[in-house]
Order: sequence, then structure tokens, then C-alpha cells
Amino acid sequence: MYTYDARYEEIVPDQSTIYSYIVNLNERRISVSGDDSGVHARWRRHAADLYQAGVFLDGGDKPEIREHGAKALLDKLMRSQ
Repeated sequence: MYTYDARYEEIVPDQSTIYSYIVNLNERRISVSGDDSGVHARWRRHAADLYQAGVFLDGGDKPEIREHGAKALLDKLMRSQ
């Protein structure tokens, strides 16, 4: 079972959200990441930015998997606006 433990470090309304998080698989830590994401108010229907830095441990997570998941979530977010 995957678990996701996030801590929101800074939220700037209509600009960005900075957070860090840990992903575990069956209670084994597989990655630690930090993100800065923003959906800008004036461009809300047109643009979103996501900057991510991650450390992938023991082969349990990979950048390609993370990129696919992030794109899917951003697409869903943009469609919901």
C-alpha cells in the first residue's frame, strides 16, 4: 500500500504552494520530494507550473512514474476550473 505524507511549507494565494512530501510503499520509504506549484489567477484556465525535486530510494519510485502522475493531476485540475 502506498502512503503519501505531505507538509505544506508556504502558500501564497493565487501564486504558488510549496510543499514537501514522503512516499512509502508497504511502510518502506521510496521517495522524498519538494514541490513548488502554481496556478496563476489571471491564467487559471491556461497555465500551471510545477517544479519538483525528488530523491528516489531503492528503485521503488522513478521520475517517469512521478511525471506521469503529475501530468494527470494537473490535467484534471485544469479541467475542473
